[in-house]
Amino acid sequence: MDERVTINNPKISVIDALTSPSSLSRANVIARDAGVNLAMKIGVKTQNAKIEDYISQVEGTTDYFIELQETGSDVTLYVSSVMTKSWDLAALSDMPTVETKSGFSATGQPSNNSGNAGQMADFTSNEASGTQLTTTRSDESWQSLIDDAKRIIGLEINENSDSSNSQNEKTLIPELGEGDDPIAMLNELGNRLDDEMNPYFIEPWVVGNKRIGKITAFGKPSQIHRLDEYLSRLSTQSQRQIYMEGAILDVKTTNGHGYGIDWSAVYANDDKTLSLSGSASQALSIVDGGTWSFAASIPFGDVTLNSVINSLREQGSVSVQSQPRLTITNGYTAYLGSTQEFSFVSNVEFLPLSTGNSSNAASDTAITTQLSRVNVGIKIAVTPKLLDNGKILVNIVPFLSTIAGTTPIKSAGEIYETPNIALQEMATQVITESGSPIYLGGLVVNRMLQNAKNLPIKNKALSKALGSASFEEENTELVIVVTPREVGA
Repeated sequence: MDERVTINNPKISVIDALTSPSSLSRANVIARDAGVNLAMKIGVKTQNAKIEDYISQVEGTTDYFIELQETGSDVTLYVSSVMTKSWDLAALSDMPTVETKSGFSATGQPSNNSGNAGQMADFTSNEASGTQLTTTRSDESWQSLIDDAKRIIGLEINENSDSSNSQNEKTLIPELGEGDDPIAMLNELGNRLDDEMNPYFIEPWVVGNKRIGKITAFGKPSQIHRLDEYLSRLSTQSQRQIYMEGAILDVKTTNGHGYGIDWSAVYANDDKTLSLSGSASQALSIVDGGTWSFAASIPFGDVTLNSVINSLREQGSVSVQSQPRLTITNGYTAYLGSTQEFSFVSNVEFLPLSTGNSSNAASDTAITTQLSRVNVGIKIAVTPKLLDNGKILVNIVPFLSTIAGTTPIKSAGEIYETPNIALQEMATQVITESGSPIYLGGLVVNRMLQNAKNLPIKNKALSKALGSASFEEENTELVIVVTPREVGA
């Protein structure tokens, strides 16, 4: 409808206001519930407004929901005093809570060596907290979303309240205090009686179905519109996605005078800016709990990963451990990892066995060993969040665990080796443009290499004495490159 509406009437019924425009003069006006009062007087004033804007003005004045439908030349206006609306929030129905633990996870497995065949000792599996990136899922975040929706439409959230007592406290008779206007009190009483007689004067409600991720609300149009502003924005934001392109580079340097990558040399001619956090000296030792110290977002533009690798090769040999690529929903946490599993003896138990009932009977000992397994390697948790200004906020939590030697444990003449786990970890937050890579570095692992050359003779002592040996220190630095790109919904 292209008609423009001009009207100025301080007191007009709802039905007359809706049919005042010439294009709506023959429209059918249908009240969809008993709460609609088409004879209610309202004031309208508009100048050269569109039909849609004019109807919106009537909606705001009456707190009704008015739906216009055209079928050929027939026009129908459906008027409702209450409404129901649903929102699709499946992306927010199963948001995990990220938990990080330092150490390692060991899972027990029994191994029995006994002089008695068929004798098996019992054991219980042990689990130690460790280098883990785990998630827990609960209903708390979903319930919190429903509680927020209830607050927005005016419902009180009070878990400790007694519904029976609250019902008894309600009364239709308002109290007249000292200095109150009795006429105003009577008007309020009349309004309460009208509301009590109105079958559609009921409390609004909000329900949610976590399985399909849908929230449905019922209430007055003003309440639902207010809630819609909040949930519709959440729904749109939660359905946006980010494409994450990662690369884990292994850079080996063998010079004895440097430690790790000289980043200033790598980017000296590229006119780029690096930002450092913390002290670089803190990352020199993996055994004493050194921390990562390098994190930067560099706008390389069209610079490819190959060009970065070529620059790093000036510092030593470079190999690509992995290049994971995945798409993540806005605000969700993705996990990347490359680990190896090692087994070791974590517990030894000696059980005396008797071969008879006599006190002089021969005895034997059952040795039960408990094996545990530990995963070592790199694990990364990445959580991207799209900001209103178009940039991307990325939370990155990397863990690196390595076996830094073993500790011998002697028991009953046997020597068992238990691994020493060295850890390095970091938690950082970076804001970057879509398509700009984020670099994480400074994670250095130190190894001492020995190259021995002996003469090919049978006498080992003489062969070693006449041979030669060289020692070389090898430094390995892991460089993590993460590039987030928005790909839409």
